[in-house]
Amino acid sequence: MDVSGVRLSFSFTNFAGNNDPAPVMTQDEVAIGLLQDIVRFTPDNELRNASQGAKTAAENSNDPAKKAISKIFEVLVGLELDAMNNVIQLYLSQQARKAKAIQKFFDISKDWTDPNSEVVFREVMSAINASAKTGDPIAIEIKKAMQDGTLQMEDMADYGFETKSDYIVYLNPDGEYVVGMSSITHVGEYASADSLFADLTYVNDEGRSIDKRTGHNAYYVQVAKNLAFYFTWP
Repeated sequence: MDVSGVRLSFSFTNFAGNNDPAPVMTQDEVAIGLLQDIVRFTPDNELRNASQGAKTAAENSNDPAKKAISKIFEVLVGLELDAMNNVIQLYLSQQARKAKAIQKFFDISKDWTDPNSEVVFREVMSAINASAKTGDPIAIEIKKAMQDGTLQMEDMADYGFETKSDYIVYLNPDGEYVVGMSSITHVGEYASADSLFADLTYVNDEGRSIDKRTGHNAYYVQVAKNLAFYFTWP
């Protein structure tokens, strides 16, 4: 009997003002055969009734043949029960693994659709730290400005890089990732963080990007498809 996989769907937005609702998450079974029968399992009534009949006949008779038939039915029913119990336990274990995987995807979705989440911040800093390790002077300056408390970090959705996204992922019956698809719609003024950054800055004689409004240094980091952050520092 085939068990079911699952299709998870996440819909979320990144609009200006940090007023985005939590992701809308749905899940659907994509089963070849759902195991509802096992959840509602009862032993095969016909076999059990025949076993009970053989047992009654054996108890009311001294016929060795009837007693032997009764024992055979006891073995058959026992094997049936043992086999089905094994199936049930395997199924329940599999469902538990799948449920855990689904919850993990939901949790990840919540983190990655919130520009203020710790997970997103760690990913942004991971990108900056990786660049700093290669000797990138801008990344090194950003780290120093953060330590000095002079770094400004803003969600670029507040400047017009607003998005609406959908993510669909399929898991197998054990909750293991099979395939995923994503789409993003740019609903703000800008369809790319790069074009927004170009409008917010100019390049000075030294080749550095400078924020037009403050005259401070400027840089941006994009993580995933839907989140981009604008950095400025003196």
